[in-house]
Amino acid sequence: MSLFPKDLERTYDETTNPFGDRADENGESQVPYRPMGGEANGQDSSSNPFQDSTQTYGSTIAVTPAQTTHTTRPHSSWPPQDRPYGWNAGSGSAAAGAGDSSRVQLLAAGRGDGPGGRSVRDMRLSIGALEGDRERYVELEGQAHLGEPFTKGGRMDIAEGPLYRSGCTDIVVLILFVLAWGGLIAVASHAFTKGNPFRLTRGIDYNGRICGSDADVKDFPLVYWPAKNPIRLPSSKELGASQVLPVCTKSCPHNFSLKREEGQCPPDAESKELCTWYGQMGTVEFIGRYCFYDSRAEGKGGGDTDTEFSHELMSAWLIWFGDICKAWVLLLASPFGALALGYVYLFLVQKLASAMVWASFFLIEILLLGFGWYEYHQAITPAATPGYHAAKQQGDMILAILLWCGAGILPIIICCIRRRLVLAARILSAASNFLDDCPSVLGISLATFSVAFAFFVFMASTLVYQISTGDIPKLGWNGSAEGRKDPYHRLHWTADIPWALVFEILMFAWTGGFITGISQIAVAHIVGSWYFAPLTTGGRRYVKGATLDGLFTTLKSHLGTAALGGLILAPLRVLRFLVRWYRHTDIQDRHNAFQRFFLRIGNGLSWVYEGIKYMSKLAYIQVGLTGQGLIPSAWTAFTLMLRNPLKFALVGELGIVFEIIGQVAIVLANSFLALLALQHIPYYRENLSSTEAPLIVVVILSWLVSTLLLHCWGLAADTILQCYVADEEMSRFEGGPKRMNFDNQ
Repeated sequence: MSLFPKDLERTYDETTNPFGDRADENGESQVPYRPMGGEANGQDSSSNPFQDSTQTYGSTIAVTPAQTTHTTRPHSSWPPQDRPYGWNAGSGSAAAGAGDSSRVQLLAAGRGDGPGGRSVRDMRLSIGALEGDRERYVELEGQAHLGEPFTKGGRMDIAEGPLYRSGCTDIVVLILFVLAWGGLIAVASHAFTKGNPFRLTRGIDYNGRICGSDADVKDFPLVYWPAKNPIRLPSSKELGASQVLPVCTKSCPHNFSLKREEGQCPPDAESKELCTWYGQMGTVEFIGRYCFYDSRAEGKGGGDTDTEFSHELMSAWLIWFGDICKAWVLLLASPFGALALGYVYLFLVQKLASAMVWASFFLIEILLLGFGWYEYHQAITPAATPGYHAAKQQGDMILAILLWCGAGILPIIICCIRRRLVLAARILSAASNFLDDCPSVLGISLATFSVAFAFFVFMASTLVYQISTGDIPKLGWNGSAEGRKDPYHRLHWTADIPWALVFEILMFAWTGGFITGISQIAVAHIVGSWYFAPLTTGGRRYVKGATLDGLFTTLKSHLGTAALGGLILAPLRVLRFLVRWYRHTDIQDRHNAFQRFFLRIGNGLSWVYEGIKYMSKLAYIQVGLTGQGLIPSAWTAFTLMLRNPLKFALVGELGIVFEIIGQVAIVLANSFLALLALQHIPYYRENLSSTEAPLIVVVILSWLVSTLLLHCWGLAADTILQCYVADEEMSRFEGGPKRMNFDNQ
C-alpha cells in the first residue's frame, strides 16, 4: 500500500511550467510561492514554536533549468511523483534528481486540469526535495501499512481545528441505549413499588414483620433470639423454636428469664412463650436494630454491660458528626484550597516539566545505586552475623549486580530517547498552558462528576429496593426453620430478581461509560480547537466559546459513539468485578473445571479491560478531532500510535506519574494546611473534641478535586500529543509542525 496515488508520473519540459505557466524571457518561470509561518514577515518560523501557520501568497521562486531536454521521472525514483493532492510544498527547496543541480519548486497555478476535474490550485507538487524531506518521505513510505496519515486537503485535514460531521455517529447504538434505559426505568419502577429497604436494615421477626416498621410491631424496634447458650436445657419444642425464631422487643434482655416483663415483646410472642431469655449473660444493642449476646462478659461475674458498650460505637459517630458540623466553614473552603494548590502544581509543571522529568530519572538512578549498595552490603555480611544464610548471600549479590546493571543501562536509554523525553515534557507543559488559557473546561469535569454521582445514587437506590423485593417467609412454631444455617437472612428471591439485578448492574456500567465518553469527547474537541487556534497578542491561544462548542457538538453528534464505547466496556467491567468478588469470597468447593477456569481468566481479563479502556480513550480523542464514529476513530488512533509508539508510551507513562505525584502532593498539602488551621484557630481548638473527623473529610474533598483537575489535565496532554502528531504528519514536507513545534523550543 502506497501513501500516494500512482497516476501522477509526469513528463515535463523544464523550460516550461508543467501546469501551463510560461517561462519569462530569461527562461525563468514565475511560480506563486507560499512562505511558511514567520517567513512571510522575514523571520524564522522556528523561533516561535507557537507561531501561527497562516500563509500568504505573493512571493515567487525562480526555476532555472539545468537543461532544456524533456525528462521523465518514474514513480520509483526520488523525488516522488505521486504525493497526494493537498500536499503543501512549504519552505523546503527542492533539489532535482541525482544528475540535476537545479533547485525546483512548482506549485499549482489555478487551472482546473487536475485528475478527476479537481482544480490544480489544490495540487501542490514538489519535484525534488531536500534530504530531510526525502527522509520523511521514505519513513512514511515504510509505514504505509500502518494506516492513512493525516494530510492537508485530505479526508482528515484538521489543520484548521476539529472537523464537524453532520448527523449522529453510531446512531443505532444510541437507539439501543435509549431502549435499554426504558427497560431500566420499568425495572426500577417495579423495584420502588415492591421493595422496602427496611427489610435490609431492620430486624425481621418470626412472623415476617419488620421490627419498628410494620403496624403490629411498630413499638418494638429491636430484634433478638431468645436462646443463646442456655444455662439449662428447656424442652425440645421450646428450644427448637427459641433458638431460631427472632422476636421483636422494646429493649435488649440483660438477665436470665423464663418469662420477661410484660410488654417487652408483641402480644403474639408472649402468648407463645417466646418472650424469654436463656442467655447466661446479657445482650448488647447493635446499631439500634439488633440485640446480640455479649460474649465479652463471660468470666467477668456477669453484670449489666449494656451501658458500657451498647452505645459506644454510636456515640463515637455522633461526636465525629458534631465535629464535622462545627468545622463546616473550613470544610467548605478546603475544595477551593485544593483547586488553588492544583493550579500551583500545574504552573510548576508548565515551567519546570523538563526539570521534573530529569529529576525523576535522577532519583531512579540514585535509588538503583542505593538499593544495589544495600544488597551488596547484605551479601558481604560475615557468616557469624545472626540471620546469615549462604543462599541468601548469593541471592543478594545477584540482585545487587542486577540493580547496578540497571543503573548503568538507564543513562544509555535516556541518551537514546532524550529527544522524546523532551517532547513528552513539553507536551505535558502545553497541557498546563491549555488549562491556563481555557479554565472553563473544568466545568465539564465538574458536571461529569455531578451527573455520575446523581446516577450512582439512583442506581444504588434501585439496587437496594430490588434486593429488598424478595418474599419474607414466616417461621413456624414447630421448628419449620430447622436446618437453616443462617437465621439472620430471611429474604427469599424469586427467579426474576437475579436477572433484574444483572440487567441493572450492566446498565450501571454502560451508563457510567457513556457519561465518561461524553466528557472525554467534549474535552478532546475543546483541546483540538485550542491547539489549532492562532496566537493572540499576548501569546496565548483563545477560542471564544470553545467549551460550549465542544459540549454542544458532542451532545449533537456523538452520543451514539459514547454509548458504543460504554457498551463495549460494560460487560468487561462486570466480569472483572465478578472475578474479583469470587476470589475474595470464602467458597469451600472450588474444584470443578468451570470455577478454576473462571478464576484463571481473571488476570487476563483485567489486562484486556485496561487495554480496551486505554484504546477507547484514544478513540474518543479522535472522535473529538475528526468527527468519525468510534470504530474508525479507534483504528485511526491505533495506527497513529503504531506510527509513533515511543511518543505515546512516554507521554502516557509520564502523564500517569505526574498525575499521581500531583494528587498526592495536593492532598498532603491541603490536609496539612487544614490541620494547621484546626490546631491554631481558637474556635476549632476550643470546640472540637478531635481533628480526625474534619481532617478525613478534607482528605476526601482534596482527593476528589485533585482527581477532577488532573484527570482533565492528563486527557488534555493525550489530546495535544495526537494533535501534535497529526500536525507533524500534515506538515511532514514543510519542516515540521507549524502550530506547536516542540522540537524547536
